[in-house]
Amino acid sequence: TSNIQPVKIEAQKVTNNYDQPEVVEAEFNAFDTLSFLNPAHKAELLAIVPLWVYQAADDESRQEFLATTKYSQKHNSLVIASINDYGQVVSYRIRNGNKSKWQARAKAPANAYIWSRLTDDSGKPLFVLEGSHDALTGILLGIDFIALPSAGYKIKPSELQLLKGRNIFLLADIDKNETGLKAMEALAQMTEPIAKNALIVDIRRFLYAVSIEYPADK
Repeated sequence: TSNIQPVKIEAQKVTNNYDQPEVVEAEFNAFDTLSFLNPAHKAELLAIVPLWVYQAADDESRQEFLATTKYSQKHNSLVIASINDYGQVVSYRIRNGNKSKWQARAKAPANAYIWSRLTDDSGKPLFVLEGSHDALTGILLGIDFIALPSAGYKIKPSELQLLKGRNIFLLADIDKNETGLKAMEALAQMTEPIAKNALIVDIRRFLYAVSIEYPADK
């Protein structure tokens, strides 16, 4: 029996039929199941996650990824589900036309929740990530994580409690104005009273160390 809790967001109040989980889930399930045998699907998959990550993923992580991610023929893009604590699909996000951002479902609030993937093993490192790309990579790697939807996201008290007593690694996004790094620094200060340990990982230092160049704003 798996002890992995699905990637999820906090439950949100349902106000009309449009927001009913069964309606949203039916919409999400109408998107295509992903396959590397489909060239369009493969191009999208490799645009967000390196091939070795898919190859290294175990069967459970791959199944979790496929349950969370589909393909939209209309948008020629990936779609990622937002799942609440009850396992219900309450929203989804689509990679938009310029492929750099994710567009929320119509009438749904953008960047309103974190994603989380947590196991029962509180001794495992917990990674704090930013964005849908990193969340999907985290699923395939099988790591415990929470993923902020953006650097400007204000974490809720209930979400902050997910970090209690954990060894935390905060992975800052690479961006020109260091907004990702600043966001992780602020979050690290917030976790200081409750986390076991918290370490900010600035990936730029690693890239410099191994002489890898990177775009300034990616």
